[in-house]
Amino acid sequence: MNFSSLGARALSLLRGTPSQPPTKAFAIQVRDAESVELSFPVSTGGRETSYFLMGLAKSGTVLMNGMGKALAEQAGVPFVDFPGTLFGKGIPILDVTDTGGLFREAGVCFGGFRGAWIGSKFVEIPAAAMVVVLVRDPRDILVSLYFSVQKSHWVPASGKVRDNALQRREDAANTDIDLWVIEKAPGLASGMERLNTWCQLARPEQVKFFKYEDVIFEKERWLRGMSEWFGWDVPLHHIQQIAAKHDVRPENEDASRHIRKVAPGDHIEKLQPATIARLNEILGPASAKFGYTL
Repeated sequence: MNFSSLGARALSLLRGTPSQPPTKAFAIQVRDAESVELSFPVSTGGRETSYFLMGLAKSGTVLMNGMGKALAEQAGVPFVDFPGTLFGKGIPILDVTDTGGLFREAGVCFGGFRGAWIGSKFVEIPAAAMVVVLVRDPRDILVSLYFSVQKSHWVPASGKVRDNALQRREDAANTDIDLWVIEKAPGLASGMERLNTWCQLARPEQVKFFKYEDVIFEKERWLRGMSEWFGWDVPLHHIQQIAAKHDVRPENEDASRHIRKVAPGDHIEKLQPATIARLNEILGPASAKFGYTL
């Protein structure tokens, strides 16, 4: 047992600042490229469970991951954003063929997902994993995505991801919102179906769902729910601090910011009635599996 490590951990808790976990290198296999070695924080032991924060793009995942990371740090659990790390290096997550056993690491919270798959495979769910899935009205997802692709999505300095992001930005800027959301709706419906399939691969007692509409203005309750689900013992005052820090509510809509408008139901203001009716047809079956009646 490393007593110096334990001492540093205890001291950091007394000071209210989580200690830094050790890191471990993983050989990530990428299509049409050699193995890429990436290092991620790992647990020092003591926990057999791993934790996953899952959702689709523009379902509130940036907020969930930000709060989840802060919550994990207070619980002494390392947080790994694998998709975000790849994105920053310009590596498309769909090009990854093997993660080198990363998701089999116990005692780690994995987040940053914008879908339950890496490359052509589902994210591996360990038998002892606990999962939080955030869902949102898909019509609001599409509206939010339209403005983010145009204005606020960060573009890496280089790599294939940069080229793809710039192309999507140009396409959105040159397309009317009603046409754009109808064009993207089948892809979102497919993504929702795949996410539902991934959830079905786990046992019911492994997965807890949160609806964006229910928790966006109740962040403290949301954080308490995540902490209790994962079995993390995080003091209430830390939860309250995390909730307050992330409770951003723009007074006026600003399309150039990632947090453009948090209120649910934005599609009603932005889309034509005929467009909403068409989206209801395309997205209805997949939405019903997550408790939405369009």
